[in-house]
Amino acid sequence: MQSKQKEPHPNVYDYLNFNALRKNGVSDKQIAKKYGFNHPETLYHKLRRDGFPVCEHCGDYSPGGTHCSKRQARTSEDTRKELPATSDAQRLFWPLVEWVRRSVDSLYWRKEYWQDGRFVVQEHVEAPITFDHGTVDAETWKQLRKDHGGDEQGRLLVEKGSFTQAGGGSWYPAEPLPTLIALHLLSDEPLELLVEALHPDPANAKWEALEKHVQGKDGLIRQARQVAALVRGSSRTSQGRHSEEVDTERHEAAMFIQKKRQEGIKDTEILDILRDKPFLQELKKERQVTMKDLQWLGNLRLRLPKS
Repeated sequence: MQSKQKEPHPNVYDYLNFNALRKNGVSDKQIAKKYGFNHPETLYHKLRRDGFPVCEHCGDYSPGGTHCSKRQARTSEDTRKELPATSDAQRLFWPLVEWVRRSVDSLYWRKEYWQDGRFVVQEHVEAPITFDHGTVDAETWKQLRKDHGGDEQGRLLVEKGSFTQAGGGSWYPAEPLPTLIALHLLSDEPLELLVEALHPDPANAKWEALEKHVQGKDGLIRQARQVAALVRGSSRTSQGRHSEEVDTERHEAAMFIQKKRQEGIKDTEILDILRDKPFLQELKKERQVTMKDLQWLGNLRLRLPKS
């Protein structure tokens, strides 16, 4: 008896189709569009992640890793480049807004229990229920008609109906709770209010562990920022010595300094303006703006966008 041929994984077809289209002269950008990507590099990465010998930078055959030298060298010159518009991701985020709304609504009927090391979930819904003839046995139908009557189409409406649906059990609460909790904390909302609302005994909550997992070195907020940095194209997942965070106030002052320097204004005159005008208000609450501040901000090379 001949054994049935095993169907190849869909990813295999993706790789074969990629090479076939390339051979037929279709550009990598056009191929990427066929797969729903805006950039060929995203497709290269997907194929590489799926286990195929593709260079992540140019898409050519590369069994041992990237073979081309398309690397962004670090130089002392201005390396500013515009990133893809964040508006390109709006279509991805709007469905999440709707998902959050539905998920929050679903919590109304949710009941959770802690049992044998698991969070056990049940959904107990209380709402009017309509029964059609034939959906229940004859005896139940007879009793329902007696208690609730029926309409012209032979349906029954039970005004105070209810049903319970199993939701499973795990060492962590089932979705959507973990995601909603993470969104709450990533939105800089108070941890205390969350614990007070959801913990069975807030006074004995493991506060130190919670703070560590939220604000700690490898906590939720830091990891979310690391993922965001990688998604936006950075190769680093930490601040580094020369990338101190710049708040909006200092950013505004830095752009002003660049603009005035391009106009040929001397730093001493720019410093007088910074001191006199409403720049660096938070800093001025503590001390006067110095030439050292101006030089540091100027060296950031943060300029106005091109119109």
